[in-house]
Amino acid sequence: MSRKEIKLVAARTGHQNRRKNREIIWCIAFAAMLLLAPQVMARQNYLSTFETTYPAAAGSRIDACNLCHNSPEGGDARNSYGLSYASSGRDFAAIETADSDGDGWTNLQEIKSLTFPGDANDHPTTTPAPKSSGFEAIGTIAALFVVVMAIVYRQRKGKQ
Repeated sequence: MSRKEIKLVAARTGHQNRRKNREIIWCIAFAAMLLLAPQVMARQNYLSTFETTYPAAAGSRIDACNLCHNSPEGGDARNSYGLSYASSGRDFAAIETADSDGDGWTNLQEIKSLTFPGDANDHPTTTPAPKSSGFEAIGTIAALFVVVMAIVYRQRKGKQ
């Protein structure tokens, strides 16, 4: 082979290698787009569900990725509200009465006040209504029962 032929073969081989490299890069880019697209669409779907469930919050400051994530861009770790939402089977209504961030306000109270239910430092400005676990009513009934029984006991004892 002459020098000219060797150079021509080398040039063709280099061109073929560059072409193969470009094809590999395009395949990797296409695969990455396919893998990342469902995640981006899913996030928008969650926000759409939030907006449908709470129309008054649509377009507000809490209608953003940091409703459930630690950053406004989303895609990072979930905050306490995001974890509650995920563990509820992705049902916003199921976690309305919970206090995901532990600040004394229910998630629904915070959403209605347009504060983030996953951020304990962001909450309505008024004092939260006391949470009733139902035991107060039972305690009141039990105390009333004891008073009535004491009255009945004294009346019967007085008759003897």
